Amino acid sequence: MTVDATDQQGRNIVLSGMMGSGKSTIGRIVAGLLDRPFVDTDKQVEETAGCSVATIFAEQGEAAFRDMEREAVRQVAATQGQVVSLGGGVVMDPDNVARLRATGDIVWIDVPVEVLVGRLASSAKPNKRPLLEGDQDPDALHSRLSALRAERYDAYASSAVYVLDTMGRSSEVVAQEVLAWAMQQPGVLSPEERP
Repeated sequence: MTVDATDQQGRNIVLSGMMGSGKSTIGRIVAGLLDRPFVDTDKQVEETAGCSVATIFAEQGEAAFRDMEREAVRQVAATQGQVVSLGGGVVMDPDNVARLRATGDIVWIDVPVEVLVGRLASSAKPNKRPLLEGDQDPDALHSRLSALRAERYDAYASSAVYVLDTMGRSSEVVAQEVLAWAMQQPGVLSPEERP
């Protein structure tokens, strides 16, 4: 009996959540701990388009960005054994969720809006996130982020197999919690990644 190589890679660990939730930072840490490739779907879109997400939104519109994002998800989901950070709106598309679930498990990094506001408002450079329209006023950020979270809540909750409330813990601690969760899930880690 032969063993398919993909069975030996482990399923993708896919991190979803709001902008500013730390998905990319946490994902890089988890990928480093497991010696896995790290993929950020927003960065993949930027590399393919040759410009920033903000530029795509400004010049081509959100619909064009979402088309590019779907293609990035399709490519990411074609391979196992990765740690993936999703753009904040990826799970709003059921087709994206179905593709991601075929080769991975989605973990929702849930961060209170107040923490997101603190992170985004304290940024030294102007906010370049298109859906926040460059605004760094804390009250405006809180209002916009609250509305986005409410709009996306059901999609985040229903797509995730695990919800991790960060409760102000460091990225390193949260990454360890993601890893501890993965160790308990059949098929997420390859035989070589298990202790």
